[in-house]
Amino acid sequence: MLQPVSCSSLAAVARWPLFPVLRGEGDIEMKNNNLEGALTLLQKAVQLKSDLRVAHVDRGRILTQQKRYDEAIAAFQRAIELDPEEPDAHYRLGRVYQLIGKIADSQKVFGMVREIHDTSEEDMVRKMSAAPPALSEEKAR
Repeated sequence: MLQPVSCSSLAAVARWPLFPVLRGEGDIEMKNNNLEGALTLLQKAVQLKSDLRVAHVDRGRILTQQKRYDEAIAAFQRAIELDPEEPDAHYRLGRVYQLIGKIADSQKVFGMVREIHDTSEEDMVRKMSAAPPALSEEKAR
């Protein structure tokens, strides 16, 4: 027996595939230097799905170019909340802090970028130096 579906559920399903399209179109508009068009599309994308880290970073990039620094800071901070290990949003946030003269804040954020990058490099070296399990098992035989 079919269960009734609420209108809000149908609306959510109907627009679900739209956010990657909006984000992609926003990226194209940004590359074509249509910053207002890109910003509008990216804003719609994050309204539909608020956890699109890349869309928040792209919004922050545009807002920085438009000298809308408070909004750019908020966009980069949201991207960092979504993925604290991704250095791009940290770096861009640090650059905005530099632009507006908040040097101590920029240094703090750049320190986080270095820490993330160093940790990533250490993890990569550790992973690269470890033999794959299949090879280790063959050597043990």
